[in-house]
Amino acid sequence: MNNRPQRCLIHLESTQRDEEGVSSMKIDSDGELLLTSSGCEITYDEVMDQSFGETQVRITVSKRGGDTYVILQRGVGGASKLILESGKRHISNYVTPFGALNFYVTTSNIRYDFDGKHLTLDLTYTLELGNVAAGEFSIALTADIRNNTRSR
Repeated sequence: MNNRPQRCLIHLESTQRDEEGVSSMKIDSDGELLLTSSGCEITYDEVMDQSFGETQVRITVSKRGGDTYVILQRGVGGASKLILESGKRHISNYVTPFGALNFYVTTSNIRYDFDGKHLTLDLTYTLELGNVAAGEFSIALTADIRNNTRSR
């Protein structure tokens, strides 16, 4: 196992469905992929809004037995953190410029595959604030390892 981060191209598509409709976003970014003994760690910088600047995103994928466990962190020190595990409900936090929110995350689907050069991660989950559903979310992420050799 290569325990050094490898440069990769990240492509992320996120969709939110709630009572107001459907919204989506796409992000392409350079990042790093670090293989671990139980999965991988993906890091990249994301710009959601020019007024807030760049935010570091770290996604940790771990295999536990036959199950996949995902932690999605945003911001310095992982100020915002989603814990995703199929069929389980976790309390998570999200820090905004206006304050912190605590909410429940229930994950209905996690699909993870890595063939040595190309990683795919698909997530589907719902968020609840108190006992009120805030929406259903899906994330489709790919990471393609870049060739680090230079041609002459």
